[in-house]
Amino acid sequence: QWAAMAEKHAATGSPMKRLVYWYGVRNMMEAYSFLPLSRVITYDEGVKRGYDEIPAKIQAKLESSEKEGKKKRLSPSERHRVNALLEMRWEAKLKPSKRLSWAKWD
Repeated sequence: QWAAMAEKHAATGSPMKRLVYWYGVRNMMEAYSFLPLSRVITYDEGVKRGYDEIPAKIQAKLESSEKEGKKKRLSPSERHRVNALLEMRWEAKLKPSKRLSWAKWD
């Protein structure tokens, strides 16, 4: 799909879309998307916007669960957000050459 898209964009001169990996998605067939550059931000911009932190609403649910000794249910999207952040933080600790090594790009 990517190669065909690259050929099309080269022929027409239209801007290439960016391949995005979605942290927290378990099904690798769904973990990637092609997005126009206008819908993509840098990691640093995401950090400025607070996207590297668990949102306050979710954090409050997690903390009240700990205090009450029972789990408050997170919605599927909230659970995904937490899993994505945990996966991203884990991978950020690795050397760049080791990141996404499981993808077997060779």
